[in-house]
Amino acid sequence: MDRVIISQELDFLLYSIIFGVFIGIYYDIFRFLREMGLNSKPAVIAEDLFFCLSISIPVFLFFCAVNRGNISPYSLIVMLLGAILYRCTIGRITVIIFKLILKPFRVMFKAIAKLWRKIHHRKKRSSKQKVKHAL
Repeated sequence: MDRVIISQELDFLLYSIIFGVFIGIYYDIFRFLREMGLNSKPAVIAEDLFFCLSISIPVFLFFCAVNRGNISPYSLIVMLLGAILYRCTIGRITVIIFKLILKPFRVMFKAIAKLWRKIHHRKKRSSKQKVKHAL
């Protein structure tokens, strides 16, 4: 009987680690948004709030499905460790991949922004000149 309980606890522990890895993968979406430039203080607060609210439902459903609704503090800690494990291993690689993917887009956006400023600056000068000529 004790072996069955220990086996169930170890399975639950393993599922918690795996679920924590999936939480880390989900958080990578928000890291990608920050790499894209959505990293102002209000944007980060909104992203973190959305992350916490959106992950709370799957975590609750996980406990309902795997542990009959019992929320155990050690499994929350193990989930956190799974997310940290992902972030310190594969998560580092994903950040590098994000930066490589975004590099050409950043160059393109900088060129577009520079062109936009030039056009916008010329429009301001021409409208000021028209006002001077009208006077």
